[in-house]
Amino acid sequence: MNQDVKYVIVGGGVAGSVLALNMYFQGIDFILIDDGNKNNSSRVSAGLFNPIVFKRLTKSWNIDLLFPEVKKFFSKAERLLGQSFLHDKNYLRILSNEEEKNLFLEKSKDESMKKYLSPEIISDFFPDIIDSQSGIVRVKGTGYVDLDTFLDSSHDFFKSINSYAQEEFDFEMLDISQNINYKNISAKQIIFCQGFRNGENQYFSWLPFKLVKGEILTIKIDGFQTKDIISKNIFIVPIGDNLFKVGATHNWDKIDCEPTEEGKNYLCEHLGKILKVPYHISNHKASVRPATRDRRPYLGTHPKHQNLLIFNGFGAKGVIMSPYLSYGFLDYLEHGLPLDKDVNISRYFKYFK
Repeated sequence: MNQDVKYVIVGGGVAGSVLALNMYFQGIDFILIDDGNKNNSSRVSAGLFNPIVFKRLTKSWNIDLLFPEVKKFFSKAERLLGQSFLHDKNYLRILSNEEEKNLFLEKSKDESMKKYLSPEIISDFFPDIIDSQSGIVRVKGTGYVDLDTFLDSSHDFFKSINSYAQEEFDFEMLDISQNINYKNISAKQIIFCQGFRNGENQYFSWLPFKLVKGEILTIKIDGFQTKDIISKNIFIVPIGDNLFKVGATHNWDKIDCEPTEEGKNYLCEHLGKILKVPYHISNHKASVRPATRDRRPYLGTHPKHQNLLIFNGFGAKGVIMSPYLSYGFLDYLEHGLPLDKDVNISRYFKYFK
């Protein structure tokens, strides 16, 4: 049976699923093709949304536009899908010294920063469990998205409306000579959201990704009940039942999805600088983030084939970036509005041969 749709989306991680849901919300027909891999970077990720770059104590790129759309989109998705996956959590940053404390206090008074940084210094946060001699500061409006639940419920919904195919995408079966034909599917255009597997895509492999391997632990801390995310070089995210996600590492050399002793030891070393109590490791996962050379996503149309597009390269910030940028991408597709030059792949057309 042939299926005619307007768009084919390849890849059902955060980027592809957010884009597909926004197509549904706008009444645009599509089919999402996904391999069902439970170990992709979206599922391994902690799904955090936090507006601050702690290394430089600055706002993330374009955050004043991106951040308000995170809760709006995922709340709307929860209502549609009948699931709970958006979790508001305080983001607590453990200070290392007085110099860092003074810098935070100064930044919290800045007009562009004070809506994100609380000026309060917390000095009594579980003192028997957490080592925070220089105090703790709070970032406002933060939390995480339970991406396993979000992706599973999204894919189930797409299946229910006949807009999902679980299979490995086969480029040999793709005909782009006139519109898009793939097996029994006909479409106007195809959009690739393949994450770090973009290198297998013969049409967009020229884009300069800078892939990063990341490892995450799940640990159990008996007797520690908190609703707050804790951060100091690594993050500790409460997920219920005394369980916490801990991450993440950054490895640009060994690009695979295999957990390593080196990664585990790195996370345990930093946990030892935060926790005063023992913990038990219950899980250890690794995946690869589709980061880009300039830390900006890759959106736009192939320089030669107008029916091939990409929506990829969100790195570790798919939860923050994909809602807002998917709106702009659909305006580009449906109404011919220009893409933001910072994310348009035209900035890298010089690499295309």
